Amino acid sequence: MGTGADQRGIADTTSTGSGAGRGRTIPVVARLFFAAALGSLTIVALAPPVEAGTAPSRSTDESSSKWGALLTHSVDLGQSRARSVDVLVDLRTSTRPTTVLTWADRHELTARWLSGLATSVLSGSPAALGRGLGVTVDDFRAPNGQLFYATRQQPQVPTSLRGEVTGIGRISSYGRIVNDYVPDGGLTPSGLMQAYDATPLESQGDQGQGQTIVFFETDGYAKGDLQGFQKAYKTPAFQVSKLGQNSGSGKEAPMDLEVAHEVAPAAKLVYLNILSGVSSQNDAVIFEDAFHLAATRYKGAIWSLSLGVCEADFSPSDLATMNQAVANAELAGTTVFASSGDSGGLECLDDMLANSAVGVQAPASLPAVTGVGGTALSVANDGAYLGETTWTEPLLSQGTGGGQSSVFSRPSFQTGPGTSSFSSVGDPCASTSGCREVPDVAALADPVTPVADFESGHKVPGGNGTSVGAPIWAGFTALIDTYLHRSGTSPVGAANKWLYRLAASPQKYAPFHDITTGGNAVYAATPGYDMASGVGSPDVWNLARDLQSLLGKS
Repeated sequence: MGTGADQRGIADTTSTGSGAGRGRTIPVVARLFFAAALGSLTIVALAPPVEAGTAPSRSTDESSSKWGALLTHSVDLGQSRARSVDVLVDLRTSTRPTTVLTWADRHELTARWLSGLATSVLSGSPAALGRGLGVTVDDFRAPNGQLFYATRQQPQVPTSLRGEVTGIGRISSYGRIVNDYVPDGGLTPSGLMQAYDATPLESQGDQGQGQTIVFFETDGYAKGDLQGFQKAYKTPAFQVSKLGQNSGSGKEAPMDLEVAHEVAPAAKLVYLNILSGVSSQNDAVIFEDAFHLAATRYKGAIWSLSLGVCEADFSPSDLATMNQAVANAELAGTTVFASSGDSGGLECLDDMLANSAVGVQAPASLPAVTGVGGTALSVANDGAYLGETTWTEPLLSQGTGGGQSSVFSRPSFQTGPGTSSFSSVGDPCASTSGCREVPDVAALADPVTPVADFESGHKVPGGNGTSVGAPIWAGFTALIDTYLHRSGTSPVGAANKWLYRLAASPQKYAPFHDITTGGNAVYAATPGYDMASGVGSPDVWNLARDLQSLLGKS
């Protein structure tokens, strides 16, 4: 498939001018942490419109006060020495932005248009981008020691671009992409299938054939570990394609691939290294490029993301753009799952851009994404499902993530028993119908009852966390999509509207295990929906039949 840099050439990349920052690769700042413990926004209706939730409109970044506080407490090191900086630009339409491209050329900048999306990326030297947008890009050292570039002022849309541009994101490399992985704690492949009632699909030949699952990763995997897993558990051979370079070692990537493979052994798996060959330190740009790449190369694939960033680290405009990219991919049948975090609802711990440690992480908080929380699973000696509680380890500051978005209002699909605002912990959406709530669903996360894993040449109990929930749900969706295809029914696609509809009223077959005990550090599990386990974990066979009936009528 070529290198990561080659993959990103799929976007309609127009190099304009001869700015000094163009065509170079920036070393990624050390902002990756492997978690062990742990407005503005008028959302623009692009074509086609997406249900994204809204936030009160403001003329500047809605988190400007928190952003200002971070910069006030950071050391300004003067004009940025980064070789290149960039920013997301929200366009009015998804057509080629000729005015933006011409403007970029005139200001010695590079403009990349992500074809099919109402999004462009402006890149160039700190001085050139600053001059073009009327701001100064400096380097800063945060109180925790992190180095990042940023501007003290939120850039405004230049007058000459207002016909094509509706907003500009935050110029910043502040943030930290977190792998949701709790080391060490399994259920065998057959045990996982039996516990969630997926064996009826398997017994009739539904093994994910014809389906593709894309994994968004920041670490690598060893081919020998996949072969060892295959031999140990007597599964079919792995079918893995690569987008970007594989570092050859890691914990998250092999676990994700192995978990999905044990559930859907006939599905094609795609390893996408979101950091391979990137020339950006801006997390919003990194995610946007990865979403565009996956949607372009693998239309209608299922996506699994076992990583995230505190939502407060993004501007509302950036989050809206990311959400739109996911929603556009879902129009082709893509379904997207992302883990909700492993810090028990305190996903913004020690983050200076957050009001408090209480918070959620993106991409799970995006309304177009199905956020996956975590449970502790109990099974009988014969493997039969006995029950689940939420996964929580308060003494270790670990547990299922969940809570309210600080940006998105609650989408219309998020209705039913248990969905409501919780003003007791602060409700930033009090003037609307309430906030977007996370997670949407749940699955096994407790490291004490881990899934099968093969790592560093050995069979080991897999570290879980909510990380494992995303590939579990992705694998089960591959089985369900195969089942739906055989019956002539459309694939699941954008899942949330169907999942909440099924949960809102009694179904012929009970599609979810309602988790009513436990909670995380902030919210309790309750009957119906709750912000620790969503609508519950799947009964896969029942869910498949309910979806067949529901989608067949839609």
